[in-house]
Amino acid sequence: MVYKGTLKSGKLTIAEPDKCLGYERYKIGEVEERELSNGAKELYKIVREKYKDLK
Repeated sequence: MVYKGTLKSGKLTIAEPDKCLGYERYKIGEVEERELSNGAKELYKIVREKYKDLK
């Protein structure tokens, strides 16, 4: 699953640790697209285009 978010302060925490294995943070352009599923690639393409100025 992919989520876009902005952490303004503090530390990112998992609210339901029994339902989540963990998380990884990436800036736009840091993702290895070849490692993504086809669905994730499509979503990442949309996010990358929409937020291209945030690189």
